[in-house]
Amino acid sequence: MKTTLIPADVTNANAHRYPPESLKQAFVKLPKELTGTIGYVDHPTPSQAAFKATDFALNEHGDLTVQIEILDTPCGKELQKLVEKGQVAFRTCGTGNLDGDKVVDFEITALAALLKIDDAFGDL
Repeated sequence: MKTTLIPADVTNANAHRYPPESLKQAFVKLPKELTGTIGYVDHPTPSQAAFKATDFALNEHGDLTVQIEILDTPCGKELQKLVEKGQVAFRTCGTGNLDGDKVVDFEITALAALLKIDDAFGDL
């Protein structure tokens, strides 16, 4: 499943916007160890592994995308049910600075599967 992690130039519920140039810089600096990263639900144990992230890319709009593989684990199966219902968004965790409403100097440190009701980008 390919999904958008961060849409370019969309103001989120936190009043932050990620310009394409900031996403491109974050993509270039993306830690290689994030490719193949296993995502967890709650505190990590092997049975709680839920997804694997591969193939990060920037699309034609400048959005940061990733290919997600839901794992065949108890938490992965629960996550798959939520994904099938359209209730999950995959997003990044990271650090950066604000220049007005624009996020600059953004660095990605991790990925998360969030319930869409908790997603700062809403129902994109």
